[in-house]
Amino acid sequence: MSGSSVRLCWQWPCTDIVFLYQSGNHLGGVGIPIPSFLGSFRRLIYLNLSCMDFDGMVPPQLGNLSKLQYLDLDNTYYDYSGYDNVLQSEDLSWLPRLPFLRALHLRRCKLVFTYTPLVHRNLTSLKMVDLTSNMIANLNPAYWFWDADTIRHLDLSYNWVVGPLPDAVGNMTSLEVLHLGGNQLSDMKAKTLKNLCNMREFIDGGIPNWINQWTNLSIIQLSANRLVGSVPLEIGMLSKLSHLHLDYNQFNGSILEEHLAGLVNLKELDFPFKLKLAYFPGCKMGHQFPLWIQGQRDVSFLDISDAGIVDYLPEWYWSVFSNVEYLNISCNQISGRLPRSLDLCRTLPQLHKHLVELDISKNSLSGPLPRKIIAQNLTDLLLSDNCISGAIPSYICQLPFLSLPLCSKQSFISALILYDNLLSGKFPSVLQSCPDLILLDLADNKYIGDPINMFSGSIPVKLMELGYLQFLDLAYNRISGSIPHSLANLKAMTQDQVGKIPDEITYLVGLMGLNISHNQLSGEIPVKLGQLQSMESLDLSWNELSGEIPSSLSGMTMLSKLNLSYNNLSGRIPSGNQLQTLTDPASSYIGNNYLCGPPVSRNCSAPEVAGRHHDGHQSDSDVRYFYVGMAVGFVLGLWVVFVAFLFARTWRAAYFQMFDNLLCGLEISVAASFRRCLGKLY
Repeated sequence: MSGSSVRLCWQWPCTDIVFLYQSGNHLGGVGIPIPSFLGSFRRLIYLNLSCMDFDGMVPPQLGNLSKLQYLDLDNTYYDYSGYDNVLQSEDLSWLPRLPFLRALHLRRCKLVFTYTPLVHRNLTSLKMVDLTSNMIANLNPAYWFWDADTIRHLDLSYNWVVGPLPDAVGNMTSLEVLHLGGNQLSDMKAKTLKNLCNMREFIDGGIPNWINQWTNLSIIQLSANRLVGSVPLEIGMLSKLSHLHLDYNQFNGSILEEHLAGLVNLKELDFPFKLKLAYFPGCKMGHQFPLWIQGQRDVSFLDISDAGIVDYLPEWYWSVFSNVEYLNISCNQISGRLPRSLDLCRTLPQLHKHLVELDISKNSLSGPLPRKIIAQNLTDLLLSDNCISGAIPSYICQLPFLSLPLCSKQSFISALILYDNLLSGKFPSVLQSCPDLILLDLADNKYIGDPINMFSGSIPVKLMELGYLQFLDLAYNRISGSIPHSLANLKAMTQDQVGKIPDEITYLVGLMGLNISHNQLSGEIPVKLGQLQSMESLDLSWNELSGEIPSSLSGMTMLSKLNLSYNNLSGRIPSGNQLQTLTDPASSYIGNNYLCGPPVSRNCSAPEVAGRHHDGHQSDSDVRYFYVGMAVGFVLGLWVVFVAFLFARTWRAAYFQMFDNLLCGLEISVAASFRRCLGKLY
C-alpha cells in the first residue's frame, strides 16, 4: 500500500489487509506516532513501518495482530533538520500476544525504560530479534528472551549494557548469530556459551578457548573493542570460518601458523598484527585497497600484485611504508598520479632510506616520473604498462644498484624497457654513458592530444658506440634526421649468437619481424614467443635449436613467413590457424630429421620420433661413425679367420673337409632333381 492509501484507511476500515509495507515513506514527523488503528487489521501477516520517522510511543494495540509473522518498527531515519524524532516503548507486554511472530525488528525504539517481564512461552515461532541502538542497560534474565530456545539471530549491539554477559544466554540453544558490539560488557566468556553449538556468527565478544566447539561458526567480528590477552590457537580449528576481524584491540602475543592453518574457507582477515612480510600475490582482495594495510607501518616486504584491486591510489598509501624494502602492487587496475618526488615530498617520507624494489607496472598510473629518487639501495624499478608521461629524468643512471634497468654510477645498464607509455622530450642523452646497454626499447610512446608526447630529435651518434647493443626499438616516435653511418659499429648485432633465445624477447609485444638465423643458438624455442601477436616474419633457421615446436606459434595471427629449417627440432609439427596458410610450408621445416606430421612426409606413428633430442649436428656424425665402424668390423673379422686357417692345420683340414662334403651333397641333390624333371617330361 502507498502512503496515500494509508491515509484513506483512517477514513474507512481496511481490515482485510494482509501485507503492509511502508518502509521509507515519510508519513511521520514531529509529534506523529504510529497510528493505533493498525491494531484493528487483525488479518495482517506482514507489517513494515521502518524508516518512517515516527515520534512517540509504540501503540500496545499492535498486540491485537494475532496472525502477525513479521514486524519491523526500525526508527532509523536521516533527517537533516536538526530534530531527531524518538520512537519509544515503556511496555512490551503486548508482544507475547503474537504467537506466530517470526521476525522482530525494534531498532532505535528506545527501550531504556522497559522492565516489564516478557512471557516467553507464547513466542514459540520467534527466529530473529533485532534490538540495536535501544539504550538497553539491563540484561536481567527475568526481562528478556534468554529462554526463547527458537531464536536463531539476536542483535543487541550498540546499547548501554554494562557488566558480564548473563549465563542465561546459554539457554538459547538454537542461536546461530549473536551481535553484542558497541556495549561495555566486561566478561564475554560465559560458561554456558558452550551450549550454543549452532553458532555461525559471533560479533563482538571475547574469544573463549573452547571456541572450536562452535564448529559451524563462519563469522567472528571483534573489531574496535578493548579485548586483551592472546588469540587462542583453537580459532584455527574453525574450518567453516570465512570472516575473521580482530583489528583495533589490545591483544598481545604472536600470530602463529596454527592460528590460520585450518581456516581453509577464510575470505576476510583483519588482525591486530605488525607484519614484517606480507606476501599476497594473486590473492583477490576486492576492488578497494584493503584497510588492514594502512596499519602495517613496520612492513618491509609487501606484495599485493594481481589482487583484483580497481581503485585510486590512496593518499595514505605512500606515507605508511616508512620501512619498506620491497613494494609490488603490479598487475592491478590502480589509477592516480605518482608523487612528484619519492624522497622529499610529504607523501613518501623516509622511503628512500630503505627501498630496494618497487614494482607498480601494469596499472593505470599517470603523471611524470618523480623529479628525484635518492633510494641508494634501489635495485628494481618497474613502471611499464602505465600512462606515465614526461621526460626520462637524468638520475636514471645515477643509482648505484639499479637493475632492469641495471644502472650504476659506473653505468652498467644492460636493459631499459619503457615502451607503451606517454614519455616525451629529446632522445635521452644520458643513455650515451651506458656502454654495456644490451636492450633498449623506447617504442610506442603514443601521444594523447598534443603530439609532443613522443620522443623527438635525432639519434645521437654516440649511441652507435654501444658495442654490446643487440636489441634497439625506437618505433612510433617522432625521431627525425638520418640514420647515423656509424650504425655498423653495433658489432653485437653482427656477431654469431650463441646460447638460448631469452624469454625476455617476448616483452617486445610490438615486434613485427625477427631474424636470428645462421647463428649457434641452442635450447628450445620459447613457448611465450607465440604471444607476439604482431609478428609477421620469424626466421630461426640454421641454428642448433632442439625440442618440439611450441603449439603457441599457431596463435600468431599475423604470421606470414616462418623458417625453422636446419635445426635439430623433433616431434609433431603443430597445425591450425595461421600455420595452415604459409606458402611452401614444407621448406619451413626442412633439415629437421625428426619432425613428423604434415607438411613433411615422416609419419608420427614411429614411437622413437617424439622423444629424440639431438644437440648440434650430432645426428650426422652418428651416421658416419656407424658405417665406418661396420666396415672396420668386417675387415677385422675376415683377418681373424685367415690367421686361424694359416697357423692351425687341423682347423684348416676340418674346414676343407666340411666344405667338400657340403659340395658333394649339393651336387647329388641337384642331379636327383634334374632326373625327376626329365622323367616328368618323357
